[in-house]
Amino acid sequence: IFSPNQDLVSRVKPALPHEVRIDSLGFRVTRETGTSSGPPTILYIGDSFTFGDFVDDYDALPAKLYAYLGAKCGTLRVINAGFGGTTIVDHLQVLRRSLRENPDIVLLQFSENDVDDLAVIPSLWDRIAVNRKRKSSFPLSVIYPAARNTALWNAGLKVLATARARRTAKTLQPPSAERQDSLRSALRDRYQEALYAFRDSVAAHDAGFFLAMYPSHYSVTAGSSAQLTWLQGVAEEGHIRSINLLPPLVESGLPTTSLFLLPYDGHPSAAGYGIVAPFLGKALEDDVTNQPSCMTQKLTR
Repeated sequence: IFSPNQDLVSRVKPALPHEVRIDSLGFRVTRETGTSSGPPTILYIGDSFTFGDFVDDYDALPAKLYAYLGAKCGTLRVINAGFGGTTIVDHLQVLRRSLRENPDIVLLQFSENDVDDLAVIPSLWDRIAVNRKRKSSFPLSVIYPAARNTALWNAGLKVLATARARRTAKTLQPPSAERQDSLRSALRDRYQEALYAFRDSVAAHDAGFFLAMYPSHYSVTAGSSAQLTWLQGVAEEGHIRSINLLPPLVESGLPTTSLFLLPYDGHPSAAGYGIVAPFLGKALEDDVTNQPSCMTQKLTR
């Protein structure tokens, strides 16, 4: 998913520097020793809430999930296949590309902006494919490798991005309430269709499937979420095992400024992930520990 073998400190937001290491397969690392050769393997797919934007490698949720479940089954492998800015149509592409890792369990994480993100066409995955093709064609194939790490190139990208954002803001008109409801209904239908396609792809691989639902800080403040309630109903209808991560965050009693990276950013904090990981781990524990390789380990200890 990412260029392999990267090791850097990201300072995209100067107030939130964080360590990012990408392993030899293009996934963010989840354990000190890198990838493990033996199953059971959990493929954890989602957006930036899964990748763990603005927290260090081992503070991201897939790494914390590994820490919890790894104590139950030593050779467990958790693959962080999080990819910022993505939604369900992109997650389908990530799944198809990552099935070569032969996961025993696929965990898909929903963030509350995933439905609205379906309104962006073409999808991020398709835009990246076009971008990759351009960079591999002359003259960018010659210019880009030399220019990509220069301050001037990156300053130019920032100027272009700012200009595009301003143009977009000028052309966007807020829809009426009736139009907004109609759009959301259509997007939810599209999400449901893609989710069921995702479920069927996992089933064809003969792997277990779970849907985790991570709330926004607005939902934690409110103590409820219409979006998560809707998706839970969709999951039940489609016979998908779902895990609502709102209750443990609300029950922690911590303010959203502790659970999320507020006021700098709306992504979860290391503390938020730390509260969610055991809750999520307990939901997956039976499926993980009942894997044949894990049961063999327990018998030989």
